[in-house]
Amino acid sequence: MTKQLHNENFDKKKLITVIRKQIINVQENDIEWYNDGWDYVVAAIDSQAFRFPRRKEYENRLPREVSFVKQFTSYSPIAIPKLELHNDQEIGSYTSYQFIKGVQFKSVSGMGNSLAFRRRL
Repeated sequence: MTKQLHNENFDKKKLITVIRKQIINVQENDIEWYNDGWDYVVAAIDSQAFRFPRRKEYENRLPREVSFVKQFTSYSPIAIPKLELHNDQEIGSYTSYQFIKGVQFKSVSGMGNSLAFRRRL
């Protein structure tokens, strides 16, 4: 059976302790939590995100994912966040990355999210 690292009621205090190893003065109310993903719990702080795998099987994929992103970045014409792999004795491996500065895409003027527009992409 797969070892589950975090469940639906993930241990925020434990993850905050891990985050504080990277961002020393972070306060609990500085963190925006995203707990609706299937594979990861994500903590966003200012311009950085931390991705904590929910299960060991997802943790095992992280080295390949980091390697792929590193290789893909050298070929991509667009900016890709640098994914960093971390290992913590208490929770295991997790990743983090800095957000890329830019403008959030909302929709193309007059096109909205129409099916016709999406088919053109």
